[in-house]
Amino acid sequence: CQSKGKDKNQWIEISQELYLRTKHNKIYRSPKQCREHWTCYMDPDLKKGPWKGQEDLILLKEFVKIGKRWSEIAKKLQGRT
Repeated sequence: CQSKGKDKNQWIEISQELYLRTKHNKIYRSPKQCREHWTCYMDPDLKKGPWKGQEDLILLKEFVKIGKRWSEIAKKLQGRT
């Protein structure tokens, strides 16, 4: 998952705000956990539907070319993590 748009201090603030806004069951998430959750699951630019044939081909081609370097492969698949 690639982080985009926010710097380290913003993720610290988001982590702190999450903790402050949870009343009964205080939820603590590290800034890194907040960033990863956003970039891998919540970002509205993510594609969450079925994979298209062309995406499958890109995935297979890149896997054969560079191996299990998933973060590098994900860069080739716009909107996929």
